Amino acid sequence: MKWPGLENSFYATTYIIGKPLNVAQLYHFQGIDPTTGVAKYEDKDGSGSITSAGDRYVMPMGNPYYGGLTNTVNYKNFQLDVTLQFNDRKGRTNLFPSSVPVGGLLNQNTSVLNRWMKAGDEAMYPAFKTSGSDFNYSASDLTWGDASFAKLRSASLAYMVPKAWIKRLKMADCTVSVQGQNLFLFSKNKYLYDPETTIQGGPAGIGNGALGAVMPPLRTIVFGINCSF
Repeated sequence: MKWPGLENSFYATTYIIGKPLNVAQLYHFQGIDPTTGVAKYEDKDGSGSITSAGDRYVMPMGNPYYGGLTNTVNYKNFQLDVTLQFNDRKGRTNLFPSSVPVGGLLNQNTSVLNRWMKAGDEAMYPAFKTSGSDFNYSASDLTWGDASFAKLRSASLAYMVPKAWIKRLKMADCTVSVQGQNLFLFSKNKYLYDPETTIQGGPAGIGNGALGAVMPPLRTIVFGINCSF
């Protein structure tokens, strides 16, 4: 693949020749200064400052794979249908945006409680400030890791009313059922609404632009009865 002039384009810090389009380039987080509460990052190019062009690393994508399982089980007058989905991958593990509490306009998850507050604190997050956002934090490898998940995508249970019963009611057939969608999510990550629907802005989707999230798919449960005469 060739892209003449890539280094001078808008995508110079987003795409890399020979790498996937969704490559993640992040700063290497080196902890929180216990004295000042300021986050530290590796100065990869030794320039004395942290820059997007010179200090980010390509995050390992691993060997992602995904799949699912659909099964139907029948027992007497009952029928159970289940669909499971799984996805093993690397990705975002938190959407903490910066060292500023976002003007108080957005809720944050409970991880922000583990922040630097006084000298000597060993914290996960830097000290909150009223100005001077450190958006390098959200673009560091501290927010990158195992984003695998499994979902009970759907399940339905149907009961076919015995012929002897429906005959008395002068019906040809009758089935009572309950169906559910997006019933359960199994994930190591406890700070994202849903690993599958979490998004991030920027041309490459990861490591650029503003962080954000969309609401996960709704859990729906429907009860039904289907009769024919």
